[in-house]
Amino acid sequence: MKKITLLLFVAALPFLSCSSDENDQRGRNIKATIDGQTYIFNTLVVEQHPYNENGFEYTDVEITGSINNDPSRTISIVVMEGATGHDASWYFAHFHEEEPFVKDEHFITHVTESDNNYIKGTFSGTLVSTEDGSTQTITDGSFEVTYN
Repeated sequence: MKKITLLLFVAALPFLSCSSDENDQRGRNIKATIDGQTYIFNTLVVEQHPYNENGFEYTDVEITGSINNDPSRTISIVVMEGATGHDASWYFAHFHEEEPFVKDEHFITHVTESDNNYIKGTFSGTLVSTEDGSTQTITDGSFEVTYN
C-alpha cells in the first residue's frame, strides 16, 4: 500500500509543478500597434510607490516595458493599485529614442483587473510629442503584468 501511495504521489508531482509555473508566467508583457507597426514590450520593470495624502493612502504601480531590454523604445504606464476602469491609470507615455510621446485628452486606458499583484488592461488613442507636437496613433494596446 505504501508503494502505491508513493508511486501516485511521484506521478502527480509534474502536474503540481506545471500549474504553479503557469501562474508564475502569467502576464509579463505590453503589446501595442504604433503607427501600424506591432510591438511586444517583453522586458518589464514594475515599481510600487506608496503615498499618503491627507490620510488617503494609496499605491501607484509604475510599469515600464522595453523590447528585449533595449531602452531606445519604451512604454510607461502608471496605475493606482487595486483600481479598475478608465480612471485607474493617470499616466501613459511612449518613449522613442528618448523623445517622449504622452497621451492626449482622448487617449483611453482601461484597467480591467487589478488585484493580488496582477494588473491587466487595454489602451488606444493618440500620443503627442512633448518636443515637437508630432503624433503617434496606438491601436490594439494591451498590458498584463504580475509583480511582487
